[in-house]
Amino acid sequence: MKKTIIATIVIVALLSGCSSSPNSNEEIQNQIMSYRQQIANINKKIAELENQLGADSTIYNDNLLIDTQKVQLSYYEHFITVTANVDAEKNALISPQMNGQVIGIYVQEGQTVNQGKLLAKINDDILQKNLAQLQTSLFLADTMYQKQKRLFDQNVISEVQYLQAKNQKETLEKNIEVIESQIAQTRINAPFSGIIDKVDIKVGELATPGRAVFQLVNLNTMIVNADVSETYLPNLNIGDPVSITFPTYPDIKIEAKIFQKGNVIDPANRTFWLKIKFPNIDQKIKPNMLANLQMKDYEANDVLVVPTTILNKDINGWFLFVVSKENNEFFAHKRYVEIGVSDNNNTIITQGLSEGEIVINKGFNQVSDGMKVSINN
Repeated sequence: MKKTIIATIVIVALLSGCSSSPNSNEEIQNQIMSYRQQIANINKKIAELENQLGADSTIYNDNLLIDTQKVQLSYYEHFITVTANVDAEKNALISPQMNGQVIGIYVQEGQTVNQGKLLAKINDDILQKNLAQLQTSLFLADTMYQKQKRLFDQNVISEVQYLQAKNQKETLEKNIEVIESQIAQTRINAPFSGIIDKVDIKVGELATPGRAVFQLVNLNTMIVNADVSETYLPNLNIGDPVSITFPTYPDIKIEAKIFQKGNVIDPANRTFWLKIKFPNIDQKIKPNMLANLQMKDYEANDVLVVPTTILNKDINGWFLFVVSKENNEFFAHKRYVEIGVSDNNNTIITQGLSEGEIVINKGFNQVSDGMKVSINN
């Protein structure tokens, strides 16, 4: 078949190369003999080249050797892969609650600390002096209050005098509470157990609220934050399984579940967010690492599935090649189909194909509609 095609091409080329048409039957016969001689020479060269390829070559046989498979109803599942960012569940930038000069730093980078550990101290001399003054005033106010209370119980003084003494005492007590709270704010403590990843202040520098001076991270539990196209909003839900892999550690694969799902679509990129939590057993996974998430967004039972590679498309739509048996011979036929969900490996056929039909899965790119083929058993 291949030889015939080549010969035809040669004849067309020769005919189109003629500058003038023959005028007599004798001239026509002479040209035919010349063309046949050229075809014979070309076929001889083709045979020599086929021998060089080897006797087992099938691409030039008249009956093309193909592989096939029977289409059957099967289970299909589709996965999507999303690149995401990893963070620790507990990862905090710690800043002081009040202004002041740092007089002590009690941790260093890389140190593991427990919750409540004193990290740094801000100068509180003025607050301590104010506290001492208020405590002295409170001692006097409390003494006056006790005396006034006894006199009031004996009906010696008026109720107003008693209440004034009581109010003065309680006001001082509240003022002391405020000062003690301010003094507590001069102490920067660890809000949770973890590792001091960064110290961004020195003794003698001025600490101000809003400026982070420590980074504390706990690597026991990690969270993956992913932005997913709104197309998958109906198909991904809390509790769905997720496979997590990491470009940094190709050998690590973690199975987890979606534990939070966003309810608002970001108008800038038409995505919603997902969060996946997992235990960081060996603490190899670090915040801000990249992760690849594989999530199943579709599944179906009893559908017709074919390899995606055997599908082609032209101006009329998607097509593949099926095989029919006619008089104990096999022929390839072009079949247009409608496709459903697809991935790199498999595609669902929704129309145009029936269960039990035979499709060509090897050699499909070398056949044409109606071509005679041989099936490789």
